[in-house]
Amino acid sequence: LQTREVKFSLKAAIIDQLGKEFPNPQFVDNITAILTDAEFNVTYHESEKLDVNFFKGLAKYNYGIIILRVHSALRNDSSTVDLFTSEQFIEHAHVQELNNGLLVRGVLTYSQAPNEYFGITSTFIESLESTFPKSVVIAMGCWSLKPKCEQMAEAFIRKGAEAYIGWTDMVDVGHTDVETVKLLRMLLRADETIEDAVSRISDDWHFYPPVSKLRYYPEWA
Repeated sequence: LQTREVKFSLKAAIIDQLGKEFPNPQFVDNITAILTDAEFNVTYHESEKLDVNFFKGLAKYNYGIIILRVHSALRNDSSTVDLFTSEQFIEHAHVQELNNGLLVRGVLTYSQAPNEYFGITSTFIESLESTFPKSVVIAMGCWSLKPKCEQMAEAFIRKGAEAYIGWTDMVDVGHTDVETVKLLRMLLRADETIEDAVSRISDDWHFYPPVSKLRYYPEWA
């Protein structure tokens, strides 16, 4: 029985769920230029289109690098972290996925009126059709790789991703934008390892304490 060797894909995605709320065209231009110079075919996904159905197809798009410029949130019981979609939460929508733990109700509380959106869980990622082609996933949001809350990272790895990079705690959007550009430059232009590149990323002190640090998963990535 021959197993087909999975090839890393030279397709990349910028998934910009923050694009409407915190637009940063300079970030998008810089990331696109770095990826294009490294011969990646880049697709930009704007905020308005990032509903639950978009994320259902995430593994089918065959992206080698996935930049998740999306909100992520720690559960109230600090058990795990979920990623936000741009689809506003409505009662009686996606009921089966909610009941099966694939989706959750996510609440953004930093604006004057709390906004509710559908959030995707690690179970959602594990249930996706198809797999990731040795992908590198960069999750730019708060707590995206909080120690002892690695279920989301683990789900991506189980689905074929090679590495998942994220923050240990809350992170300022301006800080994560700047440092993600720096990270990608080191990985693709300076050809550094993930370990070396991540070690040179600046910590975020905006919400001190605690200090938010960038880390990667698994340890051997």
